[in-house]
Amino acid sequence: MTTEKRQRLIYALIAVAAVIATAFGTSNGRFLGVTPTVSTTAPTPVPADPVDAQPAPALFSSKDLLPIGARLTRQYQRAESDIDNFYADQPSGSTVDDAAFAAWAADQVGFQSFAQVDLARSAKRDRAARWLGLHGCRDVWTSYVLAQKRFHGAGDQVAKKSELAAVLDLAVRITTSAQKQFAAGKDVTPQAPCAPRDAGAREACDCSFPSSTAAMSAAARTYLAALEPRASRQYAWMERQVDLAQVYQGSELPGDTEAGAYIGYLVGRYFVASRGYPEPTPRPTAATTQ
Repeated sequence: MTTEKRQRLIYALIAVAAVIATAFGTSNGRFLGVTPTVSTTAPTPVPADPVDAQPAPALFSSKDLLPIGARLTRQYQRAESDIDNFYADQPSGSTVDDAAFAAWAADQVGFQSFAQVDLARSAKRDRAARWLGLHGCRDVWTSYVLAQKRFHGAGDQVAKKSELAAVLDLAVRITTSAQKQFAAGKDVTPQAPCAPRDAGAREACDCSFPSSTAAMSAAARTYLAALEPRASRQYAWMERQVDLAQVYQGSELPGDTEAGAYIGYLVGRYFVASRGYPEPTPRPTAATTQ
């Protein structure tokens, strides 16, 4: 075949291909009975960060946090000693028992009274307290769980939303039980965690001892720090923010918050150990939840 004939054949084939492509495109994807296959598999959804829709304003300053931070540290030191004693008293080979732990932890709280944290009112602090009241119970801690996933590989050990929910629920269960003990014989209704409240007069505090909100924050902070120790300072900072917001708004007294933080630390340490995460506290040998 001559060069001229080969060129004419190539041009003819190109023209035929162009006609086919044009017909295919103008027939809604159907030509000669052929329909292109379109994948119906949805892309893996990325969980929405619960605080993205309402980002945090400027929160309390480091100076504002100092007094409550010192008080929380004392509670953690006490709780650390008590949780060690709890494990030391467990028989060898015992199984994990959330109900037994909850009953023990609720009995550890001693009624205490602490001086008020007095912060002058300001529009900035009002905004910070309002945002923390809305998002401090669960949203900020869920956001930290998602952050751990984003900054780690698929095979790394990171916090889980399901475990965070279990930690928070256990903290609420124990503080609710303790609240009923201290409110026995009184016309007192335990306050729901992070109940929305505008900044009002502190003498009108509708408080609950111990604070469920503080217990949730301490438990979440302890759990998250066990999985990501490098961010432990950030978690502790947020815990203090949440607790201070409750006191500033008049939702809790400092003593309520400190007792709640004590319970929360016990819960966090217990949960980490009982679920088999590496942790310095001794734990039951058979990690089977009840």
